Amino acid sequence: MNKSKRKARSGPDDPSAADEKLVHTWWEEFKPFYRTRDTEEMLRRIYCFLQEHPRQFIHLRLDEECLFELGGSLQRKGEHARYVELLLRIRKEQPEAYLLSQGYFDLEIIAELLATGRRSEVPTYFDLFKKHPTDFVDELASLVDILLATNSPLELFDLTRVVAGPVHDSPDVIQGDFALDWVVFEQFVPALDRREVSKKAVQQVMDRLEPLDVPFELNTASIATDLEETLGGFPDLRSVIRKGKAAHSRWCQKLLHHFTGFVHDAIGVSWASSRYFASHIANYLFTTAADGGVQHALTIKEASLDRYIAAHCRKSMVLDGVAALSLLQGVWWLSGYLEHHGFHDGKARARIEEDCLRLFRPVKRALHPTDDGLRLLGDFPKYRWTS
Repeated sequence: MNKSKRKARSGPDDPSAADEKLVHTWWEEFKPFYRTRDTEEMLRRIYCFLQEHPRQFIHLRLDEECLFELGGSLQRKGEHARYVELLLRIRKEQPEAYLLSQGYFDLEIIAELLATGRRSEVPTYFDLFKKHPTDFVDELASLVDILLATNSPLELFDLTRVVAGPVHDSPDVIQGDFALDWVVFEQFVPALDRREVSKKAVQQVMDRLEPLDVPFELNTASIATDLEETLGGFPDLRSVIRKGKAAHSRWCQKLLHHFTGFVHDAIGVSWASSRYFASHIANYLFTTAADGGVQHALTIKEASLDRYIAAHCRKSMVLDGVAALSLLQGVWWLSGYLEHHGFHDGKARARIEEDCLRLFRPVKRALHPTDDGLRLLGDFPKYRWTS
């Protein structure tokens, strides 16, 4: 993702000679269990040191590798909750040590809360992201995606209202509009809820946007287009079959808007999450259309999906499960959308769905066991997050 150029948090002050000896002795005794991934003994020894030597705990520097490896081992055993329990205790009792990798740890906690049906507790763990919004920008961006993928609009807007400005304005952040985009979209939601596209509704959206001081030009025409195409009739997808790149872009925008409305109404997903899934679809179709035109893009073949996921659903060098599985979920719904509107028949829909199911299996195998996408979207094609 590489959204941030931030400097890593500085570590603790150097330990005293006595503390250094204590830490060294602990690590020498801990290493055999670490090498064999004996999670029971690893947990026992960490908890004992936390209890008996709280002042020296930060000098263990478990945040550098050990806790991540422990979390992965527990996840493979189906015991992720035990890892989160440890993180929660460190968060409470060792805030300075926790802050060294806060973004990663809070993401683990929030994913666990969502996966176990404790959504109401999620905003409790936004506090450090809100206080230090640019310290772990990549993880903050991942959190925004998770909230969107799990149909959590209230939590999303609670977070983005606070972090969007500092992240966008920071000179140390690249592509810092990922939160601001959703603050802007939030201002459309009342009109979408009322299904209103009148001049009055458009002006109300404009009035809601103006105090935000967004760094781009606002105009009523673009607002009206968004509302009308989201709430209006099925776009003429065949009208740009033989046209060029500019027409393809406009065609994808129309589909983005109208598919948002379909997902909201037919699937029962919030406006924000509907737009999120529609954005994945629009990006995929635009990229695929560049290779072979709109007609080629709309055939939606397993091979083109596979290539797109490999190229565009990644975090650094690893596959991004939330992005990849969100795309597959969106394509599954898109096949029904196109059939519903008579663009293709039931046979074509069944073929696309079968392609998605076949591709899901290697995608699932390729994901790291701790990937949040597996835990939150791994029931594909079932989507567990409808209202």
